[in-house]
Amino acid sequence: MSGCNVAIGRSVWRQWGILALAFMVCSIFVLQPLPGIALALAAPLLFAVYWYGIRCYRQPQVAIGLSLQPDGQLRWWQSKLPCGQLREGCLVSEFGVLVRWQSEHRQLHQQWLLADQLSAADYRALARQLNQFNWQRAAIKQAENSSRGGSGAAKF
Repeated sequence: MSGCNVAIGRSVWRQWGILALAFMVCSIFVLQPLPGIALALAAPLLFAVYWYGIRCYRQPQVAIGLSLQPDGQLRWWQSKLPCGQLREGCLVSEFGVLVRWQSEHRQLHQQWLLADQLSAADYRALARQLNQFNWQRAAIKQAENSSRGGSGAAKF
């Protein structure tokens, strides 16, 4: 496995998704004929969802970039996220990747990076790295289980 460096930008998909969600929540309250008491009870919920959406919409950029070493060491560029070691369970889809890692303080972290935050080449490189890491960990675990004599089947 070779390392990779990827540049991370802002996600337009995330911002539009949050705006669409806010529109849907507001339209539910507008289109439903609610009596006065139900509207008074629902108003704090609507305000809380609206406020949370605004906070998510204005959330700062996660990091400028990411450096992934061949041994699974992870470093974020210009970020408050801690560096650490990749862990099993990183996910790759066509819309984004979930990076899971453990910091030097043994704390588990995870961060979604959406596909529109990375260039196409960077996204493919990061996805390849994460898949290779997962495959290698699975092969190591399988080798350890077979060396212990475990067949994986329950013994009665």
